[in-house]
Amino acid sequence: MQIRAGFLAASLSSLGVVTAGARSRPRAVGATLLRSMKAVGSRMNAVIAKPWFFPAQVAVLFAVLWLQQHGYVQVPVTVCDWGGVGK
Repeated sequence: MQIRAGFLAASLSSLGVVTAGARSRPRAVGATLLRSMKAVGSRMNAVIAKPWFFPAQVAVLFAVLWLQQHGYVQVPVTVCDWGGVGK
């Protein structure tokens, strides 16, 4: 009986070490991802704040619409075009 209890106590303590290590790894990965996403977000905010961003956005939108209207974009862009897909 005492031998079993000794093995049980050793298993539980090693299990606690393993679970503590398993919990710390996802936290470290999550912290790294959070830092990188915050950096990307601050970079995007810096770009969006530039005065040229809105005109460039409009120019890209018009270019995509022009390409779609002239048949260069094979994926439907508008909701109305979804009815003709696959016909």
